[in-house]
Amino acid sequence: MTHVKALSALDLAFFVLESRERMSTVGPLAILKLPARTRSAASFADRLLRAMQVEPVGTPFDMRYRGPGLHGLPRLESVTGVDAAAHCHRHSLPAPGTDAQLFEFVCRLHERRLDRSRPHWELHVVDGLAGRRIAVYFKVHHGLLDGRGLVEVFRRWFSADPADRSVRAPW
Repeated sequence: MTHVKALSALDLAFFVLESRERMSTVGPLAILKLPARTRSAASFADRLLRAMQVEPVGTPFDMRYRGPGLHGLPRLESVTGVDAAAHCHRHSLPAPGTDAQLFEFVCRLHERRLDRSRPHWELHVVDGLAGRRIAVYFKVHHGLLDGRGLVEVFRRWFSADPADRSVRAPW
């Protein structure tokens, strides 16, 4: 059964006013230092991504925009069987990558419009950074998740406890 969510005027505006020149995405970037005993940033990034991809995709990350039509006003509709792996991407910068190279790369990712035929988010894991670090960039449409919602996602995704080694996905 498809779940339908009405859009607020503000959320609707983020969808209908979006253009190539004016994107409506937010994209927090987290730079993570590798755990002390980790030998390879690439293998750590691979393991992290695999662990997140098996997490089930819940609301609102299972929803996509549907414009006005015969079925009524614009809305968000749930999509059954969302494959998290199809939204996740793995990248490597030429080592040792600088923060400037990472920021330039993430800017290029952020410039691309999200595919409207599927739920409106992407996750990118990047290795190759200097200083035993990896980056996680989470791009989501602003009409799907506002600032308050994004803070809540981060609260659930990351732990304030350095001893907590459990992997959680933002979705």
